[in-house]
Amino acid sequence: MKKIKRIFGRTFIECGARVMLCAAVFMSASGFSYAQETVGSANADASSPLEQQEEADDEDYDDIMEGEGLTLESKSDPAKEAVSGVSVVMTKEEMQTTSQIGLVEDVMSSVSTMPGVSYSGGWESEPSIRGGYPREMTTVLDGVYLLFPWHWGCAYSIFNPHMVDTVKMSNGVFSSRYGRALSGLMEVTTVQPEPGEFHIDLNITTIATDMFAQIPLGKKAGLFVGGKCTYMEGYIGAFRALTTSDATDMIKKVPYIRDFFAKAYFNPTDELSFTLSGFFGSDGISLSTDETDDGFRETSDFDYDIYQGFTSLNMKWLVTDDVQIHALASYNFLVEDLKMETSAEGEQKYNDDFIAQYGHLLDENSRAAKKYYLQKQTDYMSEKITDHMFQGKLESDIQIPGGSTIAFGAEEVMSRSDADDKMDMWIEQNISGNPYPDFRRTEAGISSRGTNCLNSAGFLLWNFGGSTSVLSGEIGARVDHLYIWNSDDWFDLNTKPVFNPRASVQFTPWRNKGILEKATFSAGSGIFSSVPLEMMMVEKKMNVDEDDVAPNRAVFAVLGTEVQLDGGWNCKLEGYYKHYLTRLYIVTDDRNPVDVKYIAKSDGEGYAYGFDLMLEKKAGGFADGYISYSFVNARYKNPFAPLYDGQTSTYDDPLDEWYYPSFHRFNTLNIVANLHPTSHWTFTIKGTLATGTPKKDEGDIYCYPVKLDDGTVIQRYTRSSFYSDTLRTQISCPVDIRIGYKNKLGKTRGTWEWYVGAEDIFLNLYTPEGSRQFDRRTGEMSDQKTSADFNIGIPMISTGCKFSF
Repeated sequence: MKKIKRIFGRTFIECGARVMLCAAVFMSASGFSYAQETVGSANADASSPLEQQEEADDEDYDDIMEGEGLTLESKSDPAKEAVSGVSVVMTKEEMQTTSQIGLVEDVMSSVSTMPGVSYSGGWESEPSIRGGYPREMTTVLDGVYLLFPWHWGCAYSIFNPHMVDTVKMSNGVFSSRYGRALSGLMEVTTVQPEPGEFHIDLNITTIATDMFAQIPLGKKAGLFVGGKCTYMEGYIGAFRALTTSDATDMIKKVPYIRDFFAKAYFNPTDELSFTLSGFFGSDGISLSTDETDDGFRETSDFDYDIYQGFTSLNMKWLVTDDVQIHALASYNFLVEDLKMETSAEGEQKYNDDFIAQYGHLLDENSRAAKKYYLQKQTDYMSEKITDHMFQGKLESDIQIPGGSTIAFGAEEVMSRSDADDKMDMWIEQNISGNPYPDFRRTEAGISSRGTNCLNSAGFLLWNFGGSTSVLSGEIGARVDHLYIWNSDDWFDLNTKPVFNPRASVQFTPWRNKGILEKATFSAGSGIFSSVPLEMMMVEKKMNVDEDDVAPNRAVFAVLGTEVQLDGGWNCKLEGYYKHYLTRLYIVTDDRNPVDVKYIAKSDGEGYAYGFDLMLEKKAGGFADGYISYSFVNARYKNPFAPLYDGQTSTYDDPLDEWYYPSFHRFNTLNIVANLHPTSHWTFTIKGTLATGTPKKDEGDIYCYPVKLDDGTVIQRYTRSSFYSDTLRTQISCPVDIRIGYKNKLGKTRGTWEWYVGAEDIFLNLYTPEGSRQFDRRTGEMSDQKTSADFNIGIPMISTGCKFSF
């Protein structure tokens, strides 16, 4: 909820047919339809009521009074409020410049600059929150848990900035209302249509068109509908015309995104409201290569499509002035369809190193010619995964005397994953007793109806104090239970319920002291649990029991302070510590590629600690923006003794030793600045400075022989690599810029805006280096190291034109 910007007295009072402007009104109100707030006059020097009226029309207020001849109504949403030690909130207006830039406009471009969010690299939107694994963060859209809110393999999210109203990142001790999150909860709230107003937003950018409309359906109902459609053909054509790079020659089907979202609301009475929402999205790409080098031909075809969607029904009922009931039901689905085929054939030479070491394995002709002919070998793989998730939730809020609230509720979340996999590939197998592997064609097919997971939960909480209280906070508890079963496999696991108490408190001893608006000290601690994705991999043949698997759990504590000053200045500092109580991991035993075994364990260890700092200047005047800095130290351990050298977990993490996770960065610094030289022009610069991620210690490249069934010996190369506690990739420092011009559409209420932006503008001057790649058949090393952050070799230029009316 906004504070009415201390412009007390510009609150409208509707009395019958008359509208008056009050220059001095003090009121205090509390209830479910409005938040507790005090309003007074601080603008008695306005020159005239007419000028006050014109200024008020330009302001965006959350609170309007209504009643019996005098009605009090509030549009404030508690989800929009940032709470010290709990959450950070970004509104649609605050995200406008940082999210509406790039090939695909994305809310995550703004979220990535929040304190506590580590830089995830180029073309990677899924963040790590305060040292946790990215998959430990849970995302909800209008209260609905989402399966996979990403496009292009996490390059972008489904959260279009034109459909999102606010994003609330809870990186502290968040409410017991939500579970299924171990390292952060991201609550995305979509735009709520204004009753009786028709509104259209049209956005045409470099590779996409977005359009959203708010359509009134009478006085008690409305519809918010729209979507996105990309078209990259022009961008790729320009890239090919302006550069000599062949990076796009492999594209067979241009990468695409197709999204559609709709939300309808119906308020039959002032106390009862229904909201029906739906989303459908798809994305994909198809690649094809055909290369011949010195008589050796290699081809590849890759086709990938993903389809996802959800539908939900929300009901809110204000039973009395002090009791509200909220019910939610939703269904999610995700379909991933992947096909890949590669082939190789032709003449291949043995090099001198191979002849010297393994020449005795060759026949006389091959040894003399120093070459062999490889008959065509084709590898094929297909995978189709279908995920389903059902959610039901019922909760109630009861306001008790003194302004406190008691809330309780229960929810059920059921999920399952079905998979159809086919494989026809040439793989190395050590099954003949020879000292060197055989190279054999292997066919396999798996059709799994998947494991079902039922997550049952209940919560109870007490929320005390308000936005003007000296002491406020929340004390609550949540109980989660997990039941796993697979009827086809005659397999089930009934885990023990877990109890997760949580408490957070905010102490604000000073308000309105000179330039100090308020100073708040916060503290909180709690236990959190989540259902790990690895649960979907648990099968009967793993021979696990209730003691082997359990929800991931961690205890989290945070201390912080926040100071707000006149002029829109805000400074926040928070320190935290997290300790894992249980953590599920799965170990892969792939010594026999035809029969890969998986071992599930819940004795994983881990901890993370650090601090976040944010200095912010709110919108207004010539400049606004913020600086955020995060330091994090996170270590994990999978205490499973390796069965052989090089054995890892399914996520390629080392075993039986403490390690930094692959995404870990000690330091992330973000700077966002918006400059407004005039009322129409805005210049934005967004920069990030992040230290490197862990890098493996790589050994020398060496050759080895593999043998075909016909006796042909093939030369192959490999390189050993090991986890290193000290090696890191280079520093990443992407800088994005945006210039925008905005004006009115004639004398209407509509506006139009044009912008041009560039991402990673210093890419050609500095790129963090990764490892050098090598050819598995020849051992030849590439001339240049790969980039530690994915990019296409040049800064990505984007432009767009927006119309709002």
